[in-house]
Amino acid sequence: MGQLSCPKCSGTAKGGRSCLIWLLVILLFPIGLALLLLPPKYRCSKCGHTFKA
Repeated sequence: MGQLSCPKCSGTAKGGRSCLIWLLVILLFPIGLALLLLPPKYRCSKCGHTFKA
């Protein structure tokens, strides 16, 4: 989990990689490491805007 500033409203955005991604990384090791190349998703708690960082 991480916190970023929303590019739309400058509010606090929370998010990161989901537990499903981490589970797949562990279960499909070493091929699952490629899933870490996907950018994490964040969602603004103020305006609801979803973006990738």
